[in-house]
Amino acid sequence: MSEVAGTRLRIVWFGSYAVGPGHPRSSTLIEGLTALGHDVVQVHAPLFQSTDARVAAAAGGGLVRAGRRQLRAAWQLSRAWFRVGDHHVVVVGSGGVLDALLLRFLQNVERRPLVVDAFIPLYDTVVRDRRLAAPASLRARLLRRLERWSGRAADLVLADTQANAELLSRDMGVPPECVAPVAVSQVDPGPPSALPVGGPLRVLLVASYIPLHGVEVVVDAARRIGGDGIDVTIVGAGQEFERVRASAEGVAGLELVPRFEPPDEIAARLRRSHVGLGVFGATEKAARVVPLKAALVQAHGRALVTRSGPAADAAFGGGDCARLVPAADAGALADALCALRDDRGELERLARTGRVNYEQRFTPVAAARSLLDALAARDLLP
Repeated sequence: MSEVAGTRLRIVWFGSYAVGPGHPRSSTLIEGLTALGHDVVQVHAPLFQSTDARVAAAAGGGLVRAGRRQLRAAWQLSRAWFRVGDHHVVVVGSGGVLDALLLRFLQNVERRPLVVDAFIPLYDTVVRDRRLAAPASLRARLLRRLERWSGRAADLVLADTQANAELLSRDMGVPPECVAPVAVSQVDPGPPSALPVGGPLRVLLVASYIPLHGVEVVVDAARRIGGDGIDVTIVGAGQEFERVRASAEGVAGLELVPRFEPPDEIAARLRRSHVGLGVFGATEKAARVVPLKAALVQAHGRALVTRSGPAADAAFGGGDCARLVPAADAGALADALCALRDDRGELERLARTGRVNYEQRFTPVAAARSLLDALAARDLLP
């Protein structure tokens, strides 16, 4: 039972939110709320299989097909909504497009508090980060208008960091007090295994090759290191893969695994690694986020190296439990990895304090408590 709510809540998780590997946002929040003693009823109709598919549709790819799928999802959600029964709060899960507007229509006059999880907002992703639409384009204006309508329909909007909360307040045109940060979370894999003993420093990056990740910075750092006691593995594929692969040819100590791997295989790779990497891009978004992979690295008790910025500085104690380097600085990243190669005591300290940070900030229960705290602070709980 949550000490925040003081009562057993019945919460509806509504929409075409993203689920499955690589998309733990809704599932981990639901897990945390359930662990705290609350009932969560899911009203779900899948729409997009991945963030890339959602972004592609928003950028104009397969728009007619996406429209048909949206209509089908809306019909399925509408039918399921009227079987929900009494409840206290509705959360529109991250990954939908029109779900908040549909829900307000379905609620009619019998409204309960509505929360919109704006994790990975489309306008920021499509226009600012990936630059798939110009700010003045009709598509960009439509995305901003849709997000503004969603924000104004909500009683509370969720972001993942305070920096993103401030951005969403401006983008959605809602008061700052109506947007709350709820950190990313990862399922607890259990007590971490010991760091590998002997051999080179093994470094793992899981990436989808978007500008946020800054994979080319990692390749350049590996080139500077030249395989001198450090092995770097990059797992994944995506938007900039072919360009990065060409620059990675012949780099000693660097291996590209050009595919997405299931969570159990990524977990096995982390157990064989000493260091996990976060993001290194120079985009504005990279400064505002704490990536899911960073929480995963710390959950497994591995040393985390990622770029500095307002979000990372706040989440990792200014570098107390992670090694933070400047954005897009391959030299600084290479120096940080070489320092950990040469100081196994510091490597073990970062692994240990990182796991503690995960337990305090990035578990499903920690994220669920943040959500309940935000509801309570705005008098949205019974």
